Amino acid sequence: MEKYSLSYWLNALRKAKESRKNLYKDAHESIALYSGNLEALKGLERSAIKDVKRRINCWSFVVNSIIPAYYSRLPDIECNLRSDRENEPVKLLASLIAEKAANYQIDEENDTHQVLYHFTSQYLLTGIGCYWLKYTPSIEGEEVTGERVQLESLCYDDYLCSDARKADEITWKARRAFLSKEEAIARFGEDKIKGINFDFVEQSDNSKDIQQAVDLEKGYQSKAAVWEIWCKESGKVYWLNYESDTKGELLDEDLPPISLADFYPCAELIANPAPNSVIPTSAYTLAKDSILETERLTERKHATLQAIRTNFLYDSILGDQVSSLFTDDLKGYAVTNKAINQVGKLSDMIEFTPIEPYVRALEIFTTAQQESLNRVFEQAGSSDLMRGMTNPQESATAQDLKHTYTSLRFSVPQRQIAETTEKAFNILTEILCEAFDPATIIETSNALALLPDVQEQIQQTQPAQMQQAPMPPQPVIQQNPIALVVQAVQLLKNDFVRRFSIAIKTDSMIALDERENRAERLELMQASSDALAKLMPIAQSNPNLVDAIKLQYQFVLRAYKGAKEIEPELMAVFDAVKQQAQAQQPPPPPDYEGKKIELENRKLSIKEKEIELQRLKLFQENELEQMQLSFKTQVESVKAEAAAIQAQVKAALDAQKLEIEKYKAAMTEREKLIEEKRLADDVITRRIESIERMQTTASTQAPAPSQPPVVLNIQSSDKKINFIRDEQGRPIGAVSEVINPQTVG
Repeated sequence: MEKYSLSYWLNALRKAKESRKNLYKDAHESIALYSGNLEALKGLERSAIKDVKRRINCWSFVVNSIIPAYYSRLPDIECNLRSDRENEPVKLLASLIAEKAANYQIDEENDTHQVLYHFTSQYLLTGIGCYWLKYTPSIEGEEVTGERVQLESLCYDDYLCSDARKADEITWKARRAFLSKEEAIARFGEDKIKGINFDFVEQSDNSKDIQQAVDLEKGYQSKAAVWEIWCKESGKVYWLNYESDTKGELLDEDLPPISLADFYPCAELIANPAPNSVIPTSAYTLAKDSILETERLTERKHATLQAIRTNFLYDSILGDQVSSLFTDDLKGYAVTNKAINQVGKLSDMIEFTPIEPYVRALEIFTTAQQESLNRVFEQAGSSDLMRGMTNPQESATAQDLKHTYTSLRFSVPQRQIAETTEKAFNILTEILCEAFDPATIIETSNALALLPDVQEQIQQTQPAQMQQAPMPPQPVIQQNPIALVVQAVQLLKNDFVRRFSIAIKTDSMIALDERENRAERLELMQASSDALAKLMPIAQSNPNLVDAIKLQYQFVLRAYKGAKEIEPELMAVFDAVKQQAQAQQPPPPPDYEGKKIELENRKLSIKEKEIELQRLKLFQENELEQMQLSFKTQVESVKAEAAAIQAQVKAALDAQKLEIEKYKAAMTEREKLIEEKRLADDVITRRIESIERMQTTASTQAPAPSQPPVVLNIQSSDKKINFIRDEQGRPIGAVSEVINPQTVG
C-alpha cells in the first residue's frame, strides 16, 4: 500500500472510526437523552436505556445546570507582547491592531456565541469539542472583495485524528464537511467529482428514511461528505470522498493554503483520556449506569402510581347508580356476593381495593430515585447550590465550603475550555495576519485611531526616574502616523507568533455569582484602602522607599481578580506622591568641606585632562610624521617602478620595429624573384605555342613516317621542359623539371 494514496487514507479513516466505535455509541445515546429524542434510541444496539419508557430526562437537567459554569458569554480577549520590556511604539501599536482586528472577526464576521456554546455542549455531551478555522475570501471575478476567518465548532463524528498515545504523537487530523454539487464543482472541478454520490441529507438522527430515500422535491438538498485531512508528516492537505471502507475518491492534495506555527488549523479538547490514548471518555459514559438506574426507578415509580387507585367492588343489587358516582380512574365493579347481602349496611356492601403496599413501595422508590439522582449530579459535579437547592438546616459555613470545593472541581475544565478557546483565537489572529491584505487589517482595526492609546501606554511604562522633574508633556510618537501603522502591520505579517499572543480571561466566559462578585470588589476596596492608609505616610516621609512600597501594594492587589483594572491608576498615585515629596523636601545644609574637596578633585581632574591632551597631541604629531614619511617612500617606489616599466616597453617596441624592417626586406626580395620567374614562364609559354603551330602546319602537309616518340628539351634559367611526341611526330605532352629549386624558393 503506497503511503498517502487513496487506499492508505481509506484504511486510516476506517481504523480511526473503529477505535471510536464505543465513543460514537455513547455520544449518540447522550445526545438523544439530552434532547429527549426517544425515536433515536430505538436504533441503538446493546443499549439498556432504550427499553425504559418513562423518564425524567435527568441527563438534560445535569448538562443544563453545569453549562453556565463553563460558558455563558463571549470572553474578553487582549493581544499582549510576549516580552514586557518591548514598549516601542511600533510593537505596542501592532499588538493593539491585532487585538482590534481579531475582535472584529469575532464580533462581526462570525456567530461566535453560538460557536462557543456548541463547542461547550459537544464537550459535555460527547467528551470532545473541536474548533476549526478557515480563511474564506469573497471573490468577484478575479478581485478579492472581502476577507474573513471562519470559526466553526465540529460535531463529535466530524473530527478524526490518527491513533496515538498522547497529543504530540498525532500525525494527522481531519474534519468532515458536506458539500453540495455546486460547491464541489467550484472547489475541485467537474471532472474530479464524476464518481461522487451526492446522497447525504443533513438531518437529525431519526431521519433514516429521509437519508435512504432522498427526494429533492421535498426540499432536502443532497450533499457529499468530503474529508479534509491535514498530515503533518508529509506537510500536505488531502481532500477525500469517503463512501465506505473500500470506496472513495482522492479529490485533491496540495500544500497547506496557510502556513501556521502548529500546522493544524484546529484546537480540540479531549475529556478524560486514558494515559496512553487520545480517545475521550465522556461524562455520560462515566455516569450512564447511574442515569439508567434513575430512569428505571422513575419507570417503576410511575407503574406504582398507576396501581394506587381507589377502585372498589359493590353488590350488584345496588344497581349502576353507585358506579356513576365515580369517574376517570375511580371505578366500581358490580359482583354477586351473598356474604355482602347478608349485611344490611351500605358500607358492608362496598369493598375498596387495598393500596397500602403500593404507598409503601412508592415511598421506597421515591427515596431511591432521589438518591440515585443525587449521585448523577455529584458525578457530573453539579452541586445543590448550582441547582438552587439547599438544605435550610445547613449553616452558612457549610454552604461556603460546599461552594468552594465545587469551584475547585470546575476550575480544571474551566481552564481547559478557556485555553482551548484561547488557542483557537490565536490561530484566528495568525491566519488574519498571514493571509489578510494589509489594507483590510488597517480598516477593520481602525489603526490610526489607536495611536493615542499607544502614546498613553508608553508614558505609563516610563520609569519613575524620568518623571521626577516636572516637564511639559512631549509627544512620544514623533514618526509619521501612516508610516508607523504600515510598519506595525508589516511586523504582524512577518513576526506575529514570536512576538505576540492572544489571551482571554477564564472568568470572562462563565456566569459569575453577582453577589460574590460584588463582595469581592468590596473586599478589594477595603484591602486597598487599608494598605494605602498604612503605606502612604511611609512613602510621603521617605520617597526613597516608594518603589519598595509599590511592590508590596502590588502583591496585595494581585490576590484579587479585578485588581488588574485599577492597578495602573493606583501605581500612578505612588509616583505622584514620590514627586511631591521630593519637591517639598527642604534642601540639605551646605557642605563647605565637601565642596572644597570637590573643587580640588575638579582641579586635579582638569590637570589630568590637560596632560592627557598633551600626550594625545604628541602622539598625533608622531603619527602624522610617520604617515608623511611612509607616503614619500611609497611615491618614490611608484616612480621607480613606472620608469622600469617604461624602459621595458621601449625596448619591446624597438625590437618589434626591427623585426618589421627585416620582414619588409625579405618580402621585397621575394617579390623580385617571383616577377623574374613569371617573365621566364611567359617566354617558355610563347615558345611552346610557336612550336605547336609549326607542328600543326607540318601535319596538314604530309604525314610523317612512323617513328618513336621524340623528347625535346627546352631549358630556362631555372626550369627544364621536356616535350613528348607520338609515332607520327605530334606532341602529346610535356614534363617540366626544376633545375635549381633553391633559387626558385
